[in-house]
Amino acid sequence: MARSVTLARRCFQEAPLWLQAVVPACLMLGLITSGVFELQTRLTLLPEPVHPRPTILQSLNFGVQPGRKTNLVIAVVGDTSMHPRWMANFQDANWDLAVVYSGNQTQYACPDCVHVEINKGAKWLLVYGFTQSTAWQNEYQHRYNVVYVPDDDILQTTSTINSVFNIHAQHGLLLSQPVLCSWLESHTASWDMVKGPTTVLRYTNFVEIMVPLFSMSVFNHTVIRTMSHAESGWGLDWLWPFLLGYPSEKVAIIDEVCVIHPKAQLQPPTKSSMYANGHSPGAEEFGQYARFGYDADAARDYGMPMRVAKRLGQLWQPWYEAMLQQAGLQVDSTYIPVEREVKLMVNTSLHLQHVQQSQATMLQAAPIVLRTNLVVVTGHPTWLPATINASATWDLVIIQNPSAASPCPACLLTFKSSAVGRYQQLWQLVQSDKWKELHTEQYQYVYLPDGDVYHAAEQIDRMFEVMAQYDLLLAHPSVCSDIESDSHLMDMLKRQPTNVLRYVTAVDILAPLFDMTFFQDSIVHTLQDATYGHGLQWLWPFLIGYAPRKTAVLDEVCVLHARDDLQAALRSALHLQSQQQSVALKPKPRWSSFLAPAKQSWAGSKKLPPRARYTAEALSTAPGRDFLPMRAPGGQEAQQEIDMQFKRFGYKAELYGVKHCSADLVEAVFQPWYQEMLDMGSIQVSAIPSWHHLAVRKPEGGVHLSTSASHPFSDLSVLQQS
Repeated sequence: MARSVTLARRCFQEAPLWLQAVVPACLMLGLITSGVFELQTRLTLLPEPVHPRPTILQSLNFGVQPGRKTNLVIAVVGDTSMHPRWMANFQDANWDLAVVYSGNQTQYACPDCVHVEINKGAKWLLVYGFTQSTAWQNEYQHRYNVVYVPDDDILQTTSTINSVFNIHAQHGLLLSQPVLCSWLESHTASWDMVKGPTTVLRYTNFVEIMVPLFSMSVFNHTVIRTMSHAESGWGLDWLWPFLLGYPSEKVAIIDEVCVIHPKAQLQPPTKSSMYANGHSPGAEEFGQYARFGYDADAARDYGMPMRVAKRLGQLWQPWYEAMLQQAGLQVDSTYIPVEREVKLMVNTSLHLQHVQQSQATMLQAAPIVLRTNLVVVTGHPTWLPATINASATWDLVIIQNPSAASPCPACLLTFKSSAVGRYQQLWQLVQSDKWKELHTEQYQYVYLPDGDVYHAAEQIDRMFEVMAQYDLLLAHPSVCSDIESDSHLMDMLKRQPTNVLRYVTAVDILAPLFDMTFFQDSIVHTLQDATYGHGLQWLWPFLIGYAPRKTAVLDEVCVLHARDDLQAALRSALHLQSQQQSVALKPKPRWSSFLAPAKQSWAGSKKLPPRARYTAEALSTAPGRDFLPMRAPGGQEAQQEIDMQFKRFGYKAELYGVKHCSADLVEAVFQPWYQEMLDMGSIQVSAIPSWHHLAVRKPEGGVHLSTSASHPFSDLSVLQQS
């Protein structure tokens, strides 16, 4: 043996240098390959899980019945399960419920369930055991078309589940899931699983295991066989779309409806996991991959990466798609986004078509209707609908440059101004005799949008309705999406679909709404020295003393304000008379992400006051466009305008317990359906300044979490003294 080793060493030393380099690499590759093979073999040969026999308490034999339900919810439930609350309006349900009880009680009953059994084990193993029962084989798999398998701690209503089944069937999906309402109170491994504000659904290559829906054919022929070894369920969310071959527009996350998956700290103290403990879920996951042949090469054969969630397309909300068309934007549905990248096509034909419709609208005779609201817009309002609704609650005033003026019989007033800057043009209007002739005392609210802000046709009336309903003095519509829209207050303005509105400490100057009395008494005076409106977003709430519940962002409605790069591409396409021009976009860095490192670099300088974050030097290094929505001559002029306005009106937010130049959330008014689900789980979502949110369980729910952060209006004595 020693002689053989010596001979091998001598042969190696006498070999060419290139061979001496290759041999060790080959040996190392062999060791790695054998190690991977051994690991794969071990994973493949994991011990078979134990499938205990259930005790079946209730199983109904339906036979063939007219008008029967074709949707089935399968729930593995424990002692703290939320499923009784799913059935609050069960008489209206379009689904049946089958329950596998795995709690600690010896007796269990569910009179309205089609199937009840008692068994112990992990969720997916128990579901697998249910599918091996005689009742499933002989009855259920033939009776139902769609199967929904949510975790038992999911908060959802009867109507939510109804809608999930309806949308799944309406769009011919094979595999889907409802989205989570919000990341504030729900647990998810991916932010993409949170409700999208502009989409009905998003096509993906991934569906989470906590709330999946399956067409019965997929469930029977594909899903059931993956559950036999699924103690934790890890890897199933990647495996299912792969086994289906990533079918086009058949796997989706449904944004139209949402559910709540409470975080661990919001769960009852006695809540136990439905997933198996005491083994390695990672080993199980890769064992499943080996068993079904899922690896990087196999996924690549379908043009997909392994274990990377992809957005493969989307179905827009109709009102949002109409707004995209107004702005001359079109989504390239064949483009596969990377992370949150979306490809938009600037389409001049769409844009010009809508401009022509808007011009035709402006040429219509104005119907004689008693209206209580006023809209004043600078420039040509391309957001006008094709026809002005005779029941509209608002009159229209347009401010135009004399060199680009066009007739508008449908407008109450067309005002010509050559002033520089939108807010100087507004100042000239309100100082003119024509403004006095409008008899503004007859109007309750006034809305001042930029000419390049786009609305859905019915949304302007809804803005005024929400203003009146909540008795607001100052408001701003939310921005639909940060993909194609721009605002330096995007963190605050981006639409939150779970809210009706949010009370805040600032509004953007992009499209503000005012109570007309407040506008005439206070806002008009701020326009005198306002060229581009710099600083007004913080000054206006200050002028009403940050009165509680008087300043808000309206999530009930949203607007589109196309980013500078999109507007530049559109102008270029129009100039070149091109039908379309493609622009690949990612959401811009948020202003807050720029301020964080900037604050640290400014912290050591004693010369800079608190508002020094808005100096010309700071603005020159800010991401994207100038931080103000209008195209200002430069950062220095912007700072001068801010300083002048703050000095003139004595701006000191600190007097009211509000941070200098802050855009903070004070309180939110939730949509009724969202509040219903929060109440269902005894969850209270509280908001504190600087966009730090906290979800707490109400005291009656058994758990109470608190925060030491203070509310900006907690010291009412400061407000009263001011």
